Amino acid sequence: MDMDLCIDNVHFLAKEKEKEKEKEKEKEKNVIELISDNILSSRDCRESGLFYSGGFDSSLLLHIMKESGIPFKAYHKEFSGQGNDSEYYIAEKKARLLGVELIKIEECFDYSLDSYYEQHYDFPHQIPICLSYDTSGIITRGMNYSPIQFISGHGGDAVFGQNTNGLACIDALIDNGFFSACKKSKELAKLKGITFFNIIENCINQSRITLSDKHPGKSEHIKNIIESIYSIHPSRHSGSINIIAPILFESVIFEFISIPSYEHFDACLDRKIIRQMAAKKYDDFSLLTTNKKSSSNILFDILNRKQKHICDIVINKGLLQVINMSEQQFKDMLYLQSNIRYIASDYLLIHKLYQMAVFLNMFLWQKKNLNSVFLKQGTLYPK
Repeated sequence: MDMDLCIDNVHFLAKEKEKEKEKEKEKEKNVIELISDNILSSRDCRESGLFYSGGFDSSLLLHIMKESGIPFKAYHKEFSGQGNDSEYYIAEKKARLLGVELIKIEECFDYSLDSYYEQHYDFPHQIPICLSYDTSGIITRGMNYSPIQFISGHGGDAVFGQNTNGLACIDALIDNGFFSACKKSKELAKLKGITFFNIIENCINQSRITLSDKHPGKSEHIKNIIESIYSIHPSRHSGSINIIAPILFESVIFEFISIPSYEHFDACLDRKIIRQMAAKKYDDFSLLTTNKKSSSNILFDILNRKQKHICDIVINKGLLQVINMSEQQFKDMLYLQSNIRYIASDYLLIHKLYQMAVFLNMFLWQKKNLNSVFLKQGTLYPK
């Protein structure tokens, strides 16, 4: 009787294990198919191009687009002054293995304010922190008249859970207790090359989030996603989207924010769940390795160069008074964000203030030009 019971238990456990495997397979199929569907549903009649850095997110899209049968070329941006030939060669090798043509383009940043006036933005949220253009003319300045519709892996690090500063470990403490929090803290320290003290310091620096949220790591994850959504600029051309960011669609976001924040990493991998999923599906274990510099380095450089300009225009437009922030507080936040540590919520605030300040400047500039036209024509200009 006992033997029969044991056999029944073994069969039951085997069936349960099989069900779990089926669920995992279904989830894998769903997430990657969702990204594919997002691309297919957003395409228009223009030529398709993939912004391909060679990093995980764009490599995932490279596989998805190749599998879907979309005719496309890959474009590797190399920012002037930020060049890294080794990244290009890694990207070129990956693209060649999949039979995809890779085109290298040199992107230049335009740090001036005047160039924004040429873009004719309709809303503040369309304004990037810095304009850029390529010297070859493949991608036009501001993407306003792009002959190519681009697919971008923008937002993958946020959606797939890469950017935790330690608050995910607090979620582990709340859900699973002290030992789980210690384990996840140890893993995060090893993964990011920091100390346990650094993690505690990061959590204290974000105490305003920690104290107000039941799961601060989840809130941090969501805020990172919001920052990514606001920093993508899919300018429209004849009613069509110029840049598709298929990872930032609701369907994909909901899949990943439903997962506890501390499950997205271990001691060896960031974006652990999607990396393992993609590596298994495409039999490409290079997806489990990191070979690209963080884009945070480029962001630090932009903010560092534009620090005074951002500070001046935000202060001059009186926006700090609206949010009850002192000039010194804003300067300190901007300095920290430009030189020391990336915090999504702080960057989002800086970016939104800058967008509003630039938009107000553009509005006043356009009104001044319009008034000049009316005055020349000898008519009354609008009040």
